[in-house]
Amino acid sequence: MAVYRLAVIIANPSNEDEFLLVKQIRPPKFGIEEYDSYIDSDLLDLPSIQLDSWQGESEIQVEGAELCADKLDLRKFDLRSALSQVKFLG
Repeated sequence: MAVYRLAVIIANPSNEDEFLLVKQIRPPKFGIEEYDSYIDSDLLDLPSIQLDSWQGESEIQVEGAELCADKLDLRKFDLRSALSQVKFLG
């Protein structure tokens, strides 16, 4: 069974040009001097959380869901729980 993640764009209500990004954890050092001496820039990404299956149909409507309906039926996932977890990441 595939594991899906829900990525969410959280817009700033007072400035429509701003949205929330989450700073990603830097990769671990491997003990190889050449590799470990390379400085990674900070990585930023949209907040996301694992998307779990749902027994019923989700009450939440996803804009653009019809574009991927032939590959993934978002009504079969617990969107409410995933959204509440994303909200508390920052």
